Amino acid sequence: MFYSTYLQDWEWTYTDHADGEVWKSFQFHDAEETVFSSTWESQLLSGVDASETDSGHHFTHPWEALADGVTPGDIPPLHAADGFHRMLFIAFDRGPIEATTLKEIASTDPSWRTRTGVIQSYYRDETISDYLMPYPIPTVSDWQDTAEGEADPDESQYGSTTLDVDNNLLMIFEKVPTELSATTDESDFAKFVQKYIEYGVIERAYGANTDGRITSLSEYWAYRKKIGFKALEIFKNKRTQDRDYCLVTKGVPAKSTRRHPRLPDAYPAVW
Repeated sequence: MFYSTYLQDWEWTYTDHADGEVWKSFQFHDAEETVFSSTWESQLLSGVDASETDSGHHFTHPWEALADGVTPGDIPPLHAADGFHRMLFIAFDRGPIEATTLKEIASTDPSWRTRTGVIQSYYRDETISDYLMPYPIPTVSDWQDTAEGEADPDESQYGSTTLDVDNNLLMIFEKVPTELSATTDESDFAKFVQKYIEYGVIERAYGANTDGRITSLSEYWAYRKKIGFKALEIFKNKRTQDRDYCLVTKGVPAKSTRRHPRLPDAYPAVW
């Protein structure tokens, strides 16, 4: 999944990041502007006694962490699919796993770096990154990526005969719409959303500081865009608002609503 690796940030520009995922290995020591692999190395560079110890081996490529006979010193990351935005459901071997944080794992398991076994949970390396760190380190090393965009979770094997969920990690996530390119003008946004995006584009066109600037039209399309966004916000809130549920015991007749007597519509008589 990672085409190449780099050590310092300035090297990222010279990697093939446009054609594939690249991995930043090891850690950067700001004081000495040096890359180090183990924590005790940074202490020696700073001129203090090395009191920290690191268990396991540090790797330059994530696949090295799953080599036979090697105990990794870090959890190898799993890169989410392109366009990953928000996790909706994740399971390993048909069993759901929960999201956690590195702080929670490290505070309860002192051997979290080298612990291996069946995946129980995962955490994000950084909030803005697409790296998923499974815990504990999975014992399997045969990784294969399969993306199914049209699968139906209600069907057998999650809607695909080629997607085997046994002893595999299944991720169902919300995807960010892809950017338009020079070869297509089809957007991933829903049709009822696209028109409001177009209103915003027209607003900017009429509001640009050019010969075609017409302030009144810019304000008009801005108002239409604002109304549309407000409608979408109300729709989203209505869809996720709380609903009233009532528990009913099986076999018990439904509770009837007591109706109070009322006067007829023709009363009192008008003469």
